[in-house]
Amino acid sequence: MAITSITKGKRQGCYRVRIQPTDPLTGKTVKIPSVVTKTKSEAIKIESKMWQDYKGGLAKKDNIIDKPLAIGLSEYVKKNRDNGRWESSTYYGWTYTTRLVKEYFGRQKICDVHQDDINNFAHYYVKKHNTTVGRNTTVDRQLRHLRSFFGRMMQYGLMVNPVPKSPLKEFFKKGDMTVPEKKYIFTKDETKNLKHELIRKIESVPFTHWGSRLAILIALETGMRPQEIQAVRWDELVNDHGHIVFKIDDSCLKRKGIKNINNFILLNLTDYKRSAEGLPIAQRTMNDMLKQVAKQVGVNNGSLRVSMYTCRHTVATKLGNDPKIDYRWAADRLGHTFQVFMDTYVHLDPDKDAKMLDLVSESREC
Repeated sequence: MAITSITKGKRQGCYRVRIQPTDPLTGKTVKIPSVVTKTKSEAIKIESKMWQDYKGGLAKKDNIIDKPLAIGLSEYVKKNRDNGRWESSTYYGWTYTTRLVKEYFGRQKICDVHQDDINNFAHYYVKKHNTTVGRNTTVDRQLRHLRSFFGRMMQYGLMVNPVPKSPLKEFFKKGDMTVPEKKYIFTKDETKNLKHELIRKIESVPFTHWGSRLAILIALETGMRPQEIQAVRWDELVNDHGHIVFKIDDSCLKRKGIKNINNFILLNLTDYKRSAEGLPIAQRTMNDMLKQVAKQVGVNNGSLRVSMYTCRHTVATKLGNDPKIDYRWAADRLGHTFQVFMDTYVHLDPDKDAKMLDLVSESREC
Protein backbone atom coordinates (compact mmCIF):
# COMPACT_ATOMS: atom_id res chain seq x y z
CA MET A 1 0.00 0.00 0.00
CA ALA A 2 1.25 3.50 -0.86
CA ILE A 3 -0.85 4.91 1.99
CA THR A 4 -0.51 3.25 5.38
CA SER A 5 -2.06 4.00 8.76
CA ILE A 6 0.40 4.63 11.57
CA THR A 7 -0.63 2.54 14.61
CA LYS A 8 2.21 3.21 17.04
CA GLY A 9 4.44 6.04 18.25
CA LYS A 10 4.00 9.79 18.43
CA ARG A 11 2.22 9.90 15.06
CA GLN A 12 -0.33 7.20 15.85
CA GLY A 13 -3.57 7.80 13.94
CA CYS A 14 -1.86 9.64 11.08
CA TYR A 15 -1.18 8.38 7.55
CA ARG A 16 2.16 7.80 5.83
CA VAL A 17 2.34 8.37 2.07
CA ARG A 18 5.07 6.61 0.11
CA ILE A 19 5.62 6.08 -3.62
CA GLN A 20 8.24 3.72 -5.05
CA PRO A 21 8.69 4.40 -8.77
CA THR A 22 11.11 2.36 -10.87
CA ASP A 23 13.82 4.04 -12.91
CA PRO A 24 13.06 3.15 -16.58
CA LEU A 25 16.77 3.10 -17.45
CA THR A 26 18.21 1.07 -14.56
CA GLY A 27 15.16 -0.86 -13.35
CA LYS A 28 16.01 0.13 -9.78
CA THR A 29 13.62 1.64 -7.25
CA VAL A 30 13.91 5.41 -6.96
CA LYS A 31 14.16 6.57 -3.35
CA ILE A 32 11.64 9.31 -2.55
CA PRO A 33 11.08 10.54 1.06
CA SER A 34 7.72 9.60 2.58
CA VAL A 35 5.20 12.20 3.80
CA VAL A 36 3.01 12.03 6.94
CA THR A 37 -0.42 13.67 7.11
CA LYS A 38 -3.38 13.64 9.51
CA THR A 39 -6.28 12.47 7.31
CA LYS A 40 -6.69 9.85 4.62
CA SER A 41 -8.24 12.33 2.19
CA GLU A 42 -5.15 14.53 2.50
CA ALA A 43 -2.98 11.45 2.02
CA ILE A 44 -4.73 10.59 -1.27
CA LYS A 45 -4.18 14.13 -2.57
CA ILE A 46 -0.52 14.06 -1.51
CA GLU A 47 0.05 10.69 -3.19
CA SER A 48 -1.41 12.01 -6.44
CA LYS A 49 0.80 15.11 -6.29
CA MET A 50 3.93 13.05 -5.53
CA TRP A 51 3.36 10.97 -8.66
CA GLN A 52 2.72 14.10 -10.72
CA ASP A 53 5.92 15.72 -9.45
CA TYR A 54 7.95 12.59 -10.16
CA LYS A 55 6.60 12.10 -13.68
CA GLY A 56 6.99 15.81 -14.42
CA GLY A 57 10.63 15.70 -13.31
CA LEU A 58 11.22 12.55 -15.36
CA ALA A 59 9.75 14.19 -18.43
CA LYS A 60 11.98 17.21 -17.83
CA LYS A 61 15.06 15.00 -17.60
CA ASP A 62 14.13 13.13 -20.75
CA ASN A 63 13.54 16.40 -22.54
CA ILE A 64 16.99 17.82 -21.68
CA ILE A 65 19.12 14.88 -22.82
CA ASP A 66 16.84 14.45 -25.83
CA LYS A 67 17.99 17.82 -27.19
CA PRO A 68 20.65 18.11 -29.89
CA LEU A 69 24.10 18.37 -28.29
CA ALA A 70 24.80 21.69 -30.04
CA ILE A 71 21.65 23.26 -28.58
CA GLY A 72 22.08 21.80 -25.09
CA LEU A 73 25.72 22.91 -24.92
CA SER A 74 24.87 26.39 -26.20
CA GLU A 75 22.16 26.78 -23.53
CA TYR A 76 24.57 25.55 -20.84
CA VAL A 77 27.21 28.09 -21.89
CA LYS A 78 24.69 30.94 -22.01
CA LYS A 79 23.34 30.03 -18.57
CA ASN A 80 26.81 30.07 -16.99
CA ARG A 81 27.60 33.42 -18.59
CA ASP A 82 24.27 35.00 -17.58
CA ASN A 83 24.51 33.91 -13.94
CA GLY A 84 28.02 35.36 -13.62
CA ARG A 85 29.81 32.08 -12.90
CA TRP A 86 32.39 32.49 -15.67
CA GLU A 87 35.04 35.04 -16.51
CA SER A 88 34.79 36.46 -20.02
CA SER A 89 37.87 34.48 -21.12
CA THR A 90 36.23 31.24 -19.94
CA TYR A 91 33.05 32.13 -21.81
CA TYR A 92 34.91 32.78 -25.08
CA GLY A 93 36.74 29.46 -24.74
CA TRP A 94 33.47 27.58 -24.32
CA THR A 95 31.90 29.52 -27.19
CA TYR A 96 34.61 28.15 -29.49
CA THR A 97 33.82 24.61 -28.28
CA THR A 98 30.14 25.25 -29.02
CA ARG A 99 30.92 26.28 -32.61
CA LEU A 100 33.00 23.14 -33.16
CA VAL A 101 30.27 20.92 -31.73
CA LYS A 102 27.60 22.52 -33.93
CA GLU A 103 29.76 22.03 -37.01
CA TYR A 104 30.59 18.37 -36.30
CA PHE A 105 27.60 16.89 -34.45
CA GLY A 106 24.80 18.77 -36.19
CA ARG A 107 21.44 17.58 -34.79
CA GLN A 108 22.81 14.53 -32.91
CA LYS A 109 21.10 14.27 -29.52
CA ILE A 110 22.92 14.39 -26.19
CA CYS A 111 21.69 10.92 -25.25
CA ASP A 112 22.93 9.48 -28.56
CA VAL A 113 26.55 10.65 -28.22
CA HIS A 114 28.92 7.80 -27.37
CA GLN A 115 32.65 7.53 -26.71
CA ASP A 116 33.40 6.57 -30.31
CA ASP A 117 31.69 9.78 -31.46
CA ILE A 118 33.88 11.88 -29.17
CA ASN A 119 36.97 9.98 -30.32
CA ASN A 120 36.12 10.67 -33.97
CA PHE A 121 35.42 14.32 -33.17
CA ALA A 122 38.84 14.72 -31.50
CA HIS A 123 40.69 13.17 -34.45
CA TYR A 124 38.64 15.22 -36.92
CA TYR A 125 39.55 18.43 -35.09
CA VAL A 126 43.28 17.62 -34.95
CA LYS A 127 43.41 16.66 -38.64
CA LYS A 128 41.38 19.63 -39.91
CA HIS A 129 43.24 22.26 -37.87
CA ASN A 130 46.64 20.53 -38.07
CA THR A 131 47.02 21.13 -34.35
CA THR A 132 49.16 19.50 -31.68
CA VAL A 133 48.05 16.87 -29.18
CA GLY A 134 49.07 17.19 -25.54
CA ARG A 135 48.17 18.68 -22.19
CA ASN A 136 46.74 22.20 -22.31
CA THR A 137 46.42 22.11 -26.11
CA THR A 138 43.22 23.22 -27.85
CA VAL A 139 41.95 19.67 -28.38
CA ASP A 140 42.61 18.89 -24.72
CA ARG A 141 40.59 21.96 -23.77
CA GLN A 142 37.63 20.98 -25.99
CA LEU A 143 37.55 17.48 -24.51
CA ARG A 144 37.68 18.81 -20.95
CA HIS A 145 34.79 21.14 -21.76
CA LEU A 146 32.72 18.27 -23.13
CA ARG A 147 33.51 15.98 -20.20
CA SER A 148 32.36 18.69 -17.80
CA PHE A 149 29.15 19.27 -19.78
CA PHE A 150 28.24 15.57 -20.06
CA GLY A 151 29.00 15.20 -16.35
CA ARG A 152 26.28 17.78 -15.66
CA MET A 153 23.89 15.92 -17.96
CA MET A 154 24.11 12.80 -15.78
CA GLN A 155 21.82 14.45 -13.24
CA TYR A 156 19.18 14.56 -16.00
CA GLY A 157 19.27 10.85 -16.71
CA LEU A 158 22.41 10.41 -18.84
CA MET A 159 23.87 7.07 -17.73
CA VAL A 160 27.47 7.20 -19.01
CA ASN A 161 29.79 10.14 -19.67
CA PRO A 162 31.03 9.60 -23.25
CA VAL A 163 34.23 11.52 -22.51
CA PRO A 164 36.65 9.39 -20.43
CA LYS A 165 38.64 10.81 -17.52
CA SER A 166 41.88 10.90 -19.53
CA PRO A 167 40.61 11.37 -23.09
CA LEU A 168 43.97 12.06 -24.74
CA LYS A 169 45.37 8.76 -23.46
CA GLU A 170 42.22 6.93 -24.56
CA PHE A 171 41.96 8.48 -28.02
CA PHE A 172 45.54 9.03 -29.19
CA LYS A 173 48.66 6.90 -29.50
CA LYS A 174 51.86 7.96 -27.75
CA GLY A 175 53.30 8.75 -31.17
CA ASP A 176 50.50 11.27 -31.74
CA MET A 177 51.41 13.23 -28.63
CA THR A 178 53.46 16.37 -29.07
CA VAL A 179 56.45 16.86 -26.82
CA PRO A 180 55.89 20.21 -25.04
CA GLU A 181 58.10 23.00 -26.35
CA LYS A 182 60.95 23.69 -23.97
CA LYS A 183 60.72 27.17 -22.48
CA TYR A 184 63.71 29.41 -21.96
CA ILE A 185 64.07 30.88 -18.46
CA PHE A 186 66.15 33.99 -17.87
CA THR A 187 68.88 33.59 -15.26
CA LYS A 188 69.13 36.03 -12.37
CA ASP A 189 72.06 37.82 -14.05
CA GLU A 190 70.27 37.98 -17.41
CA THR A 191 67.19 39.50 -15.78
CA LYS A 192 69.38 42.05 -14.00
CA ASN A 193 71.20 42.94 -17.24
CA LEU A 194 67.95 43.27 -19.17
CA LYS A 195 66.51 45.67 -16.60
CA HIS A 196 69.72 47.71 -16.50
CA GLU A 197 69.84 48.08 -20.29
CA LEU A 198 66.13 48.97 -20.53
CA ILE A 199 66.42 51.67 -17.86
CA ARG A 200 69.63 53.01 -19.44
CA LYS A 201 67.85 53.38 -22.79
CA ILE A 202 64.75 54.99 -21.26
CA GLU A 203 67.00 57.69 -19.82
CA SER A 204 68.46 58.50 -23.25
CA VAL A 205 65.69 57.99 -25.86
CA PRO A 206 62.64 60.24 -26.51
CA PHE A 207 59.58 59.47 -24.38
CA THR A 208 57.75 58.33 -27.52
CA HIS A 209 60.00 55.24 -27.47
CA TRP A 210 59.48 54.37 -23.81
CA GLY A 211 56.35 52.22 -24.22
CA SER A 212 57.74 48.83 -25.22
CA ARG A 213 60.68 49.17 -22.81
CA LEU A 214 58.37 49.97 -19.90
CA ALA A 215 56.19 47.02 -20.90
CA ILE A 216 59.17 44.63 -20.71
CA LEU A 217 60.19 46.02 -17.31
CA ILE A 218 56.65 45.40 -16.03
CA ALA A 219 56.73 41.85 -17.43
CA LEU A 220 60.09 41.09 -15.80
CA GLU A 221 58.87 42.39 -12.43
CA THR A 222 55.34 40.99 -12.36
CA GLY A 223 55.07 38.16 -14.88
CA MET A 224 51.90 39.72 -16.30
CA ARG A 225 50.52 38.51 -19.62
CA PRO A 226 51.30 40.79 -22.58
CA GLN A 227 47.56 41.39 -23.09
CA GLU A 228 47.27 42.55 -19.48
CA ILE A 229 50.27 44.84 -19.86
CA GLN A 230 48.71 46.41 -22.95
CA ALA A 231 45.63 47.28 -20.90
CA VAL A 232 47.21 48.54 -17.66
CA ARG A 233 45.67 51.81 -16.49
CA TRP A 234 46.75 54.45 -14.02
CA ASP A 235 43.84 53.61 -11.73
CA GLU A 236 45.05 49.99 -11.53
CA LEU A 237 48.15 51.00 -9.55
CA VAL A 238 47.01 50.30 -5.99
CA ASN A 239 48.53 49.96 -2.52
CA ASP A 240 48.38 46.35 -1.32
CA HIS A 241 49.66 45.92 2.25
CA GLY A 242 52.26 48.64 1.75
CA HIS A 243 53.30 47.49 -1.73
CA ILE A 244 52.39 49.18 -5.02
CA VAL A 245 50.86 46.55 -7.33
CA PHE A 246 48.70 46.34 -10.44
CA LYS A 247 45.11 45.28 -9.78
CA ILE A 248 44.17 43.69 -13.10
CA ASP A 249 40.55 43.42 -14.22
CA ASP A 250 40.78 43.20 -18.01
CA SER A 251 43.07 42.70 -20.98
CA CYS A 252 43.36 44.38 -24.35
CA LEU A 253 41.38 42.28 -26.79
CA LYS A 254 40.07 43.50 -30.15
CA ARG A 255 36.66 41.94 -29.52
CA LYS A 256 36.23 44.13 -26.41
CA GLY A 257 36.91 47.35 -28.27
CA ILE A 258 38.99 48.84 -25.46
CA LYS A 259 40.40 52.28 -26.28
CA ASN A 260 41.93 55.20 -24.43
CA ILE A 261 38.73 55.99 -22.56
CA ASN A 262 40.14 53.47 -20.08
CA ASN A 263 43.18 55.65 -19.30
CA PHE A 264 45.89 53.36 -20.68
CA ILE A 265 49.47 53.84 -19.48
CA LEU A 266 51.25 52.25 -22.44
CA LEU A 267 49.81 54.08 -25.44
CA ASN A 268 51.35 53.62 -28.87
CA LEU A 269 53.16 56.92 -29.45
CA THR A 270 55.15 56.07 -32.58
CA ASP A 271 52.27 54.98 -34.84
CA TYR A 272 50.15 58.07 -35.52
CA LYS A 273 47.08 56.11 -36.61
CA ARG A 274 47.07 53.83 -33.56
CA SER A 275 47.86 56.77 -31.30
CA ALA A 276 44.96 58.80 -32.73
CA GLU A 277 42.66 55.82 -32.14
CA GLY A 278 43.78 55.60 -28.51
CA LEU A 279 45.27 52.12 -28.93
CA PRO A 280 48.13 50.69 -26.82
CA ILE A 281 51.44 49.31 -28.06
CA ALA A 282 51.22 46.07 -30.04
CA GLN A 283 52.42 42.70 -28.74
CA ARG A 284 54.67 42.29 -31.76
CA THR A 285 56.42 45.57 -30.87
CA MET A 286 57.05 44.32 -27.33
CA ASN A 287 58.35 40.96 -28.55
CA ASP A 288 60.67 42.56 -31.11
CA MET A 289 62.09 44.95 -28.53
CA LEU A 290 62.68 42.13 -26.02
CA LYS A 291 64.55 40.06 -28.62
CA GLN A 292 66.67 43.07 -29.53
CA VAL A 293 67.61 43.88 -25.93
CA ALA A 294 68.18 40.19 -25.09
CA LYS A 295 70.70 40.00 -27.93
CA GLN A 296 72.42 43.20 -26.77
CA VAL A 297 72.99 41.91 -23.22
CA GLY A 298 74.04 38.44 -24.35
CA VAL A 299 71.09 36.30 -23.27
CA ASN A 300 72.16 32.71 -23.93
CA ASN A 301 68.86 31.27 -25.20
CA GLY A 302 70.42 29.22 -28.01
CA SER A 303 67.68 27.92 -30.31
CA LEU A 304 64.91 28.52 -27.76
CA ARG A 305 62.40 31.27 -28.48
CA VAL A 306 62.32 34.48 -26.42
CA SER A 307 59.06 36.43 -26.14
CA MET A 308 57.06 38.40 -23.58
CA TYR A 309 55.80 35.07 -22.24
CA THR A 310 59.42 34.20 -21.40
CA CYS A 311 59.17 36.90 -18.72
CA ARG A 312 56.01 35.28 -17.34
CA HIS A 313 57.54 31.80 -17.28
CA THR A 314 60.67 33.22 -15.62
CA VAL A 315 58.75 34.96 -12.83
CA ALA A 316 56.59 31.86 -12.24
CA THR A 317 59.67 29.62 -12.15
CA LYS A 318 61.44 31.85 -9.62
CA LEU A 319 58.33 31.84 -7.40
CA GLY A 320 57.76 28.10 -7.84
CA ASN A 321 61.34 27.26 -6.85
CA ASP A 322 61.44 29.43 -3.74
CA PRO A 323 60.59 27.35 -0.62
CA LYS A 324 59.65 30.54 1.26
CA ILE A 325 56.81 31.28 -1.17
CA ASP A 326 53.26 29.96 -0.77
CA TYR A 327 52.78 28.39 -4.20
CA ARG A 328 48.98 28.65 -4.09
CA TRP A 329 49.31 32.36 -3.38
CA ALA A 330 51.72 32.70 -6.32
CA ALA A 331 49.34 30.82 -8.62
CA ASP A 332 46.46 33.08 -7.61
CA ARG A 333 48.53 36.22 -8.17
CA LEU A 334 49.41 35.07 -11.68
CA GLY A 335 45.78 34.23 -12.41
CA HIS A 336 46.07 30.44 -12.60
CA THR A 337 44.91 27.37 -10.74
CA PHE A 338 47.62 25.74 -8.63
CA GLN A 339 47.75 22.78 -11.04
CA VAL A 340 48.23 24.90 -14.18
CA PHE A 341 50.78 27.08 -12.38
CA MET A 342 52.95 24.11 -11.39
CA ASP A 343 52.48 22.02 -14.55
CA THR A 344 52.75 24.73 -17.20
CA TYR A 345 54.64 27.72 -15.84
CA VAL A 346 57.11 26.41 -13.26
CA HIS A 347 60.28 24.97 -14.83
CA LEU A 348 63.79 24.07 -13.71
CA ASP A 349 65.41 27.26 -12.43
CA PRO A 350 68.80 27.64 -14.20
CA ASP A 351 70.22 29.45 -11.14
CA LYS A 352 69.10 26.65 -8.83
CA ASP A 353 70.46 24.08 -11.29
CA ALA A 354 73.96 25.51 -10.80
CA LYS A 355 73.56 25.50 -7.00
CA MET A 356 72.42 21.86 -7.02
CA LEU A 357 75.47 20.83 -9.04
CA ASP A 358 77.69 22.65 -6.52
CA LEU A 359 76.00 20.77 -3.67
CA VAL A 360 76.52 17.43 -5.43
CA SER A 361 80.21 18.24 -5.93
CA GLU A 362 80.58 19.24 -2.26
CA SER A 363 78.92 16.03 -1.07
CA ARG A 364 81.32 13.93 -3.13
CA GLU A 365 84.33 15.71 -1.64
CA CYS A 366 83.22 14.90 1.91
